[in-house]
Amino acid sequence: MRIVRRLALGLLLLFTALPASAFVITGTLDLDPRNPELDDNFDIDIAINAVGDTASWTVTFVSDQPSAFLGEFYFNVVDGDYTFSDFNPDSWQIVTPASEVGGGNWSNGFIYEANDTENGAGDHRVNAGESLTFVMTKNDGNFVETDFVGAPCATTSAFDGCWQLGAHIQGFENLPPGSLFLVGNFDGGNGIPEPATLALLGAALLAMGARRRA
Repeated sequence: MRIVRRLALGLLLLFTALPASAFVITGTLDLDPRNPELDDNFDIDIAINAVGDTASWTVTFVSDQPSAFLGEFYFNVVDGDYTFSDFNPDSWQIVTPASEVGGGNWSNGFIYEANDTENGAGDHRVNAGESLTFVMTKNDGNFVETDFVGAPCATTSAFDGCWQLGAHIQGFENLPPGSLFLVGNFDGGNGIPEPATLALLGAALLAMGARRRA
């Protein structure tokens, strides 16, 4: 019985010390529908680790084209007060509203644009097999999953669909048409139970131990 009580107390102490919210959001950007024959050549994988008011983004460019690189990355999130920092490569930045997006006439466009202030020069490029990373801070509360999966989407008259994520790919030489646009949406989060839920579990274990002892 002492083991059960110690386990319950350990759970209470450990999980009440955790942040109020923690989850992971993922997403994949595929080629826009106008170039289906090239779909296997380009992807972008998104992973966002959110803890409290901080979300750490990893934007990974996957391609079999060694000369290709990420020109601009676009995204939408739910309206809020956000700041951005800790870019790698460090010459990148976030601007809002996003500039005119290539790849179509976006009647309802993207809110945020990540771009390279060095215009893709040298080591500042995000090449195939590399990642852009940055930190997003929410200044008016903690992140919740719906900040991402509930974000508005961008639409275009050039091809069907409604997209929360976009990317302009440039630099490849052996495939037409020379530059491409990738689109995608956020997937649901992989949540970590909140401390209050885990504290209830610990309390239940304590109650079970006390009942058996009686």
